[in-house]
Amino acid sequence: MSLNDVVQKVNPKMVKIYGSGRFKGLPAYGTGVLVSVNGYVLTFANHLMETTDLRVYLYDGTRLPANW
Repeated sequence: MSLNDVVQKVNPKMVKIYGSGRFKGLPAYGTGVLVSVNGYVLTFANHLMETTDLRVYLYDGTRLPANW
């Protein structure tokens, strides 16, 4: 399997996670990976999880509200 094949399989599973960015100097976004058809996302615990305004942007541009 080539690197291009791997990228084509992985990219659609990557998501960008946006929060309120309550901490000055830290980015208001992070990344994650879709791990189930139910929409569960695997990410590292970070400052974004402490917000009520959590959103996930999918590879195809879809924007969804999220909770943890």
